[in-house]
Amino acid sequence: MRLKGKVTYLDGTVEEYTGGINALAAWEQHAHTRKLDSSPEKSPMTWTLYVAFASLGATRTGKDIGFDTWRKNVDDVSLEVEDANPTQTDTSDE
Repeated sequence: MRLKGKVTYLDGTVEEYTGGINALAAWEQHAHTRKLDSSPEKSPMTWTLYVAFASLGATRTGKDIGFDTWRKNVDDVSLEVEDANPTQTDTSDE
């Protein structure tokens, strides 16, 4: 599974990101630590924000910042999920 999207910050800066299983695992750890339901359907906005945060590595300011601090500077997030099954063989005609 591949994730990609854009984060638009309050100052107008736009940052593209890509991620995958590590970003999803980071969300699960974040949710479980805070006793939240990790299902994206239960908290879709928080899930989207956290996947973007984890994919970016939260280093926009040049130093590690926490999710809540980072989130306060975000105006919008887009997210596309692409199913990339590494075990699936390509059957397209060349």
